[in-house]
Amino acid sequence: MRSSDRSFRSSLPLITAALLALMLGLVAPASAMPMVQNVFPADGAVDVSPDPVLELTCLAPDIDWAQYQISTTANFGNVVFDTGQDPNATCSVVALAGLNRGQTYHWRGRVHEGSQTSNWSNGTSFTTLAPSETLETYSFRNGQGGYAGAQDADIRGNAQNPALAVREWNQGAAPYMRSGRRPAGSDTDEIYRTLMRFELGSVPRNLAVSSAWVEIIGEGAHSDPTFFDGPRSFYPLLRPWNEGNGIFGEDAVPGEVNWLHNIQPDTWDVPGADGVGTDREGSPVLRGTFTNDDGYVHQFGSEGFIDVVQQWVADPSNNQGFLLRADDESTQRVLNLRTSDDPTVSRRPRIVIEGVLVPPADLRVSQSASAVSTSPGDPVDFTVTLTNDGPENATGVEVTIPVSPHLTYLGSTPDIGSYDPINGVWSVGNLSDGASVDLDLFFQVNNDAEGQVIVSVAEVTDVDQPDTDSFPGN
Repeated sequence: MRSSDRSFRSSLPLITAALLALMLGLVAPASAMPMVQNVFPADGAVDVSPDPVLELTCLAPDIDWAQYQISTTANFGNVVFDTGQDPNATCSVVALAGLNRGQTYHWRGRVHEGSQTSNWSNGTSFTTLAPSETLETYSFRNGQGGYAGAQDADIRGNAQNPALAVREWNQGAAPYMRSGRRPAGSDTDEIYRTLMRFELGSVPRNLAVSSAWVEIIGEGAHSDPTFFDGPRSFYPLLRPWNEGNGIFGEDAVPGEVNWLHNIQPDTWDVPGADGVGTDREGSPVLRGTFTNDDGYVHQFGSEGFIDVVQQWVADPSNNQGFLLRADDESTQRVLNLRTSDDPTVSRRPRIVIEGVLVPPADLRVSQSASAVSTSPGDPVDFTVTLTNDGPENATGVEVTIPVSPHLTYLGSTPDIGSYDPINGVWSVGNLSDGASVDLDLFFQVNNDAEGQVIVSVAEVTDVDQPDTDSFPGN
């Protein structure tokens, strides 16, 4: 008995030391959940949509569910919006809360994985758009309001060798689109990826986008035996592609997309639209966890998605849509989603964009030369005139005037800002409504200019406000 007592007493210092080390933070539980943080909206953000996109630190694919709350008080004593435990909102959520305009709110989130739930993130605040501002909403879905600008198609490659395609099918007219990898036991081992694009040319270019999200509906009627309830990432595409008219078992014909071709016979830089910097961006702008349940409505948005939609609105020529692919393409599971060819209009994908119309600044550029005919060795001067026809002041203005290779740059005199002859950029800065400024450029004609036509082109290449003529350019 005494021996047992001694053994028990001798273990007390060890237990005490371990507890003390844990209390001091020297030993952390190995299974502790990582801390999540509010990402978007930023703390103190203003002019936020009454149906805001909320974005947490994205820890997918490890997270089983996330929960988001919006409160009128910093202590969350008056919660006005609560998602509950949402398995599809692991990175962000579209909070269709209908919040009051011009009011400050506080929001927080938490995540769950396995048997553990994280602490709530530190709450941050935002203020919704003032009641005096007019919130414009644009919703695009094929078959609604005469819209027919949505394209979508899945492309399929060889899972064993993604440089090849098992079948060069085009699925542009199919009522479902897939991503992931075909389940074991299928007749082929293929990877599926989905391409989507919404034509946004009808959205005014002077819209300041405050919120944007995409809505995609699950399609369970044609699912493979093993479903894929898992995370997907959206990558902006950089190369044009064409949906095509294939449905099932039809190879792409000229003008259609598949795994090898963006617009057959033109090819992707890397099969599967996988060329980073050529076919697609290298980083996703949006991640979401999908479910294969038939009819399940997924709504995804993020700060990055809002930013890229703003770019597409400002310059529709840059809108090539996005690539949706599984984060895990090795596990043999597949996700089916409904397409813009679904027979039921309400089940087709749509994009929703909210924002405020910003008065534009109409910038106009003109040029004059000191001579129309010169000889080698002669001086020649150009005057570039920039005018803001309003109605708003312009900020962050840059004009590009490349130096001709047949001229030697001697100097410049700008009314405001500075000119860099190396990259040909006149950094103007701010230009008030109705103001006009000049840049004088001084050159000497080179000997190799004999018989050459010297052309000087000036173009507005950057401005913070929408330019009613074009962006960039004039």
